Amino acid sequence: FVSRAERRRARGDTRGEAEVRVCLGDLGGADLQTRLAGARARVELGETKGAVERLKVAAAELQDKGRAADALRLLTEAAQFDAEDNELRRLLVQAYLSRGDFEAASLFATTARELRGVAEELFRQGREEEGINVLRSAADADPEDSGIRGQLARLLVARGDMDGARALLTPDVAESDSDLLWTL
Repeated sequence: FVSRAERRRARGDTRGEAEVRVCLGDLGGADLQTRLAGARARVELGETKGAVERLKVAAAELQDKGRAADALRLLTEAAQFDAEDNELRRLLVQAYLSRGDFEAASLFATTARELRGVAEELFRQGREEEGINVLRSAADADPEDSGIRGQLARLLVARGDMDGARALLTPDVAESDSDLLWTL
């Protein structure tokens, strides 16, 4: 296979070379570098979903071997190929949170639930201002989530920002938290 890829490269057949690299990467027992080359060749062939799946598998293997930084690099590379992959985004959020990189985690967190998770971690670390900002993003991501809006409003009340808290008060939030309504 390797000589076949070299011959195709020599004659300028980049698609043919990529197809051979995919075959090599899919062989049982292929080493990590060969599998990665195969995954990247899939991108050249327009098979981004398959490439992303293979990169996620390789990242999981690296993570299991204690190579978290290398795993994160592969996941980040995969996100360049398919930023809409929900599982990939979730993995990136978790990986960046575990490293304490909340800014990067927030970039990949797009759902209210993911953003709330980032905010909770920031609050655990005593980074209230940043947590509130991320929680605001979570409230924006899902305006119907009265739990997030209520939590944010309570935090704002505790800081003395009554106007900010009132702006979050909707009938659903007020209904679910009568103490907050009374305070405001």
